[in-house]
Amino acid sequence: MRRFKLIMIVASLAVACAFLCADARTKVSATSRAAVADGTTQPAATAAVGARISVQTQKGPFLIKEPVPLDITWENVSEKPLMIKPIRGGQGGSDGEVTVKKKDAGKGTSYGLFVTRREEIALIGYKPVSLKPGGKYRQRLWVLLGRKVGAGGPWEFIFATPGHYEVVLSRAPKQPLRVHISRPKTDEDKTASALFSEPAAKMFLGENYRTIAKVGQEALQDIFRNHAKSTYAPYAAMGMAKYLLRRTKVSARNADFPAFKNYLERIIEKHPKHVLHAEALYRLARAYLHQDNGRTKARELGLRLRKEHPDNPILPDFGKIILKPRKTSKPKG
Repeated sequence: MRRFKLIMIVASLAVACAFLCADARTKVSATSRAAVADGTTQPAATAAVGARISVQTQKGPFLIKEPVPLDITWENVSEKPLMIKPIRGGQGGSDGEVTVKKKDAGKGTSYGLFVTRREEIALIGYKPVSLKPGGKYRQRLWVLLGRKVGAGGPWEFIFATPGHYEVVLSRAPKQPLRVHISRPKTDEDKTASALFSEPAAKMFLGENYRTIAKVGQEALQDIFRNHAKSTYAPYAAMGMAKYLLRRTKVSARNADFPAFKNYLERIIEKHPKHVLHAEALYRLARAYLHQDNGRTKARELGLRLRKEHPDNPILPDFGKIILKPRKTSKPKG
């Protein structure tokens, strides 16, 4: 009997020890996940101490339903390496990615920014980025379509009505940005604004779902062909170029290249001061890399990108591909 009691006591202690160990592992794992969610992981530097975030946007005013870019810079100001987690969009959460408040309109509305169906299903975009001490990482978010946090409704235009707004990124709550949204004034802008529908906006943001793509493609092509002087024309051109890129992995060797080139050259030549100008140069140069003897043209576009947009975050990685001189073999003797 005593032996039986002793066995039971030992067994109870073993079970209790197992539970305690499991709880400790759970807490450690939860702490690691929380650190990643806040923008940092090991070593022991927190997002508030180790990573500095700055946010800026282009000067307005913007028109209703016009994409508003948020350029975000992450900087490691600690003495240790950090892992930062770029903002993906669509996360929702308690605060969403952005809170938008109209002037003198109370608390404001929190939105999760648009993600494509594929991104939403596959959770694309969660890959952390390693930053060395002093290192920087830049990303761009488009404040265009959003889903209200907690509402669970459809995607909607965030700036569908004119006014003065305050935009606050959830990761940088102390850096509010002021955005002025106005109504289209010209007839061309009014028509193009009506054409720039939700499917068209989704196409610009990367959606490739067939039903949406068909409707969105027609709208973007209409803006590009018939309303070339409108404010929305560069966004229509980029939306169509990205659609061709997703559909066929366009290169200079396939049948879609002339159309792809036409869309991007419209932005490059007609809108040199536009926020999409650097991206147009970059995408066209990358396409030329796949063409026989296209490296010369790719390098020409790359040099132009470096000259006209010296601070663009695309340049560091792009320069390794395009601007790095080719090695030439030295003649023997």
